[in-house]
Amino acid sequence: MRLRAPSLIIGAHFAAYSLLLLGLKAVPNGPFVMVVSDPRGGAAVPLSVISRAGGQFVQETRFPWMTVAYSDAPDFPSRLRRSGALFVVNYPGAAGCRARSS
Repeated sequence: MRLRAPSLIIGAHFAAYSLLLLGLKAVPNGPFVMVVSDPRGGAAVPLSVISRAGGQFVQETRFPWMTVAYSDAPDFPSRLRRSGALFVVNYPGAAGCRARSS
């Protein structure tokens, strides 16, 4: 029983540290973000959320309610949430996906 307690403590600390790192990684801090909207709303909902927040649509994902958006504005993630996004997370994979200007 004595050996089990240190293992549980170490495991709990590892899990807490992992969650902290995951949380910091998910905080939107760049111009590209993943916008998660209501899945029941269809494909038009994330586009309207991005538009109301003053951003640009970059690319769709496998799911129509999850899209990648772009904006240089530092308050873009909070504007997305106010416009109806359920979650806004950092999307580092979109660094080369900047929308073309016409």
